[in-house]
Amino acid sequence: MNKMVTSQINVICIISSYTRGGAEQVLSENIRGFDKDLFSFTVACLYFIDPDHEKILKNLGVDVYPNLLKQKYNIFVILKLYKIIKKYQSQILFLFTDNRDAIFYGIIAAKMAGVPVIIGASHCIGLWGGKSSISKYSKIMLPFIDKIIAVSNTHKDYLNQQEGIDRDKLEVIYNGVDINLYFPKEKDLNLIREIGFDPSSPILGVVAGLRPEKGIDVFLQAAKLILNKYPEVQFLIAGDGIQRKALEELAKALNISERFKFLGYRADIYDLMPLLDIYISPSPPAGDNFSVVVLEAMACGIPVIATDVGSRREQVIENQTGFLINPYDSEIIAEKVDFLLKHKEVALEMGKKGRDLVVKNFTYHQMVNQTQNLFQELLKLKKDR
Repeated sequence: MNKMVTSQINVICIISSYTRGGAEQVLSENIRGFDKDLFSFTVACLYFIDPDHEKILKNLGVDVYPNLLKQKYNIFVILKLYKIIKKYQSQILFLFTDNRDAIFYGIIAAKMAGVPVIIGASHCIGLWGGKSSISKYSKIMLPFIDKIIAVSNTHKDYLNQQEGIDRDKLEVIYNGVDINLYFPKEKDLNLIREIGFDPSSPILGVVAGLRPEKGIDVFLQAAKLILNKYPEVQFLIAGDGIQRKALEELAKALNISERFKFLGYRADIYDLMPLLDIYISPSPPAGDNFSVVVLEAMACGIPVIATDVGSRREQVIENQTGFLINPYDSEIIAEKVDFLLKHKEVALEMGKKGRDLVVKNFTYHQMVNQTQNLFQELLKLKKDR
């Protein structure tokens, strides 16, 4: 196999599955934003890769290697990864995953190939005092990782205090969003009608994978309470997943189906988000950490009602950009919605402050620049030794 000759620094990104989620979106955005004169990327995916994401990556000039691990505990995947790394002469291994297989196999392959810099990026956060969210196999490999990116200061504290990772090994880089794509704008009345909604009535929404860890059932139960007082309110859910049928059945059982639209997966969230009057994020504990979609809502000037889980307190400022609530509590969601619908000037001000916070702390350019700088600093440190 011929080696790839290039003056760029090749980064080999190893990820378990490349699905439609916030973490995967962050990786794609980093790849898009890095200086192409300095860096090139290769993506190795152990399992499934979403076709839309694969297309995005290939359009960015990224070579993608999907489905490398056909069966569990197949050590031959190390050889596959080794060959890919040698082909591109990768100088940085970016483990954009908490998956033990990707971490274990990826580090062994990288060490065999002589990759000088190994960087991890953790996204999961477990319960304080609960079961570890990092496998013992991943912890065995920690000494070989130069830095681990945490998505918030709360996340850094969790990884240090709960998981026992040295603070010096942890680097906080907030997730960021493209504020030129997500911004406040007038509601698109044609799009509202296309969805099947009345442009004159409020719209509340959630964007999430329809999985148990996203708490969408609580959102539906809250909608029932909201409709008892505001029968004109409309609700949309953008996203798909294993719970979709069950959630649609729950909406029928609650007799609220006529006010709901299950839109499935949508690539135009930047157009959908400005349609909302309020964004709701009902994730249970350990179901979310530093939500990209919450940032997207705030960037669009939408007030947010979000459960106080993960790193939310660094995203949503209580009573300023929205409300933080206890998980599993449909009644408090309905109560906060009632307040915002009654006090539209407060909702508008919260939306403005949310946009300002994103512009100040959570932009795509900030995230990309900090990540690229970290890569360059670590590589220089290794070369100077």
